[in-house]
Amino acid sequence: MTENQADLNREVAELRARLDLLEGAELGTSPGRSRITSDLRAPFLAVADALPVLIWMADGSGLPIYFNQYWLDFTGRSLAAEIGFGFQEGMHPEDRESFLEVSRNALKARAEFRTELRVRRYDGEYRWLVTTGAPRLTSEGEFAGFLGCCADITERKRAEESLRENSDLLQAVIEGTTDVVYLKDRTGRYRVMSSTGSNLDAGCLGEIVGETGQEGSSSSVGFAPDEQWVMATGSTAQKKLALPVGTGTRIFHVTKVPHRSREGKIAGVIGTIHDVTEQTLMEQELRDLQSNLAHVGRLSTLGEMSTAFAHELNQPLSAISTYTATCVKMFADDTGTGEAGEILEKVRDQAQRAGEIIRRWRDFVRKRAACRAPVHLPDLIHEVVALVSPELGERDIDVTVEIGEAISPVSGDAIQLQQVLVNLIRNGVEAIREVQGADGRIKIDLRQAGQDKVEICVSDSGAGFGDREPEECFEAFFSTKPEGIGIGLSICRTILDAHGGRLHASHHREGGATFVIELPSAT
Repeated sequence: MTENQADLNREVAELRARLDLLEGAELGTSPGRSRITSDLRAPFLAVADALPVLIWMADGSGLPIYFNQYWLDFTGRSLAAEIGFGFQEGMHPEDRESFLEVSRNALKARAEFRTELRVRRYDGEYRWLVTTGAPRLTSEGEFAGFLGCCADITERKRAEESLRENSDLLQAVIEGTTDVVYLKDRTGRYRVMSSTGSNLDAGCLGEIVGETGQEGSSSSVGFAPDEQWVMATGSTAQKKLALPVGTGTRIFHVTKVPHRSREGKIAGVIGTIHDVTEQTLMEQELRDLQSNLAHVGRLSTLGEMSTAFAHELNQPLSAISTYTATCVKMFADDTGTGEAGEILEKVRDQAQRAGEIIRRWRDFVRKRAACRAPVHLPDLIHEVVALVSPELGERDIDVTVEIGEAISPVSGDAIQLQQVLVNLIRNGVEAIREVQGADGRIKIDLRQAGQDKVEICVSDSGAGFGDREPEECFEAFFSTKPEGIGIGLSICRTILDAHGGRLHASHHREGGATFVIELPSAT
């Protein structure tokens, strides 16, 4: 019971006491008793008219015989117009029959009643009133009618209607999603559960929220460990689970956030369970396609580099043939056996050199699943320079490598990172070739950029980007070379995105272009 209602009840009780005293005085016929009646009626009416409460009185037949001034001000009608059947004119037509039925039943039972109805105010607006009538008895206990009061509950009704509309809207939103949405209060009991939850296997749902039994029912109480953590810290908990559903396996992304009251206090947990099976499969398919695309890029690069490789391999193989022939001749003459040993060592060195070139070539070309492992970037850069050195030597291009101190390793696929560097260096070679009489220079600068990031800058003295924006070069099928297909840099950026890194380009201050690779340090 609200404080206002309690005050209203006390005021009504006081009026009933005064009325009982007044009724008892009216039974007498002596001049003294008539004076008492007159003395008591006036204070009763004065109090009733002064109260900011709608007060009415009915006789033994149930017809109103009195309305206080607050009621008359509310309706804008006179007492003469209201008493008897007149008060029914102000009732809303839709509420009249239900009110009369309630009042007739109360009159028959001589019992207290309470009902709600709409009454027209002085300005023509119908206002919701809750009216309460209590039996009025004489001093001998006989029924004399009703004494009642009314309270305007229009604003409460509007608030309730607004709350219902908001609740219906929220429920419609919840039911309209394919996700499972639930709300637990501070006791761990479910207050909201979308119908999608009932379509999910109970055992599967129980495993997701860390409970057993029939989930979503009023008997399900408790918090899972991650929900306890959410309640304790006010943070968000997320996880991905692969669970058996039906005859297959589904993957779910689960998010749990704190539910807060208006005062900002944590009042429960809101959970959403999103089926990401198809999304996960598509992401895996995309990764496979990216891997295949990267392999195609390596094959394309290999085709362009094959002439330089053939020339480079021909030299050690020719040397091997020459040294071997010389050894055979010297041993045949049985002279210079000391020199023969030196020559055989040179044969061995040249054979190892040829084998190393072939190994790098094979590792760079072969298709295999992406393999994440710690990568030591200084070693990787030196291997890449060795890999492209035949082409650099043929074009008379000088390569400078500068490696900073305390370079942290990165996590990634070494072959794919090699592919990125090879592509950037070869782009620099092609750009230098476009500048007549250019002093061919390529600089590779490796540095630690903070605790959690490593940067590799590849700069060249070539033609640069001209009037174009550097970022345009990363668009698929964009190429400045007549014979180029324009996917190399796009592939490079895709590879680095998959490694959690970035690749961006800019104009080099001394002419040419600069490409910057950013990679997160391995944790």
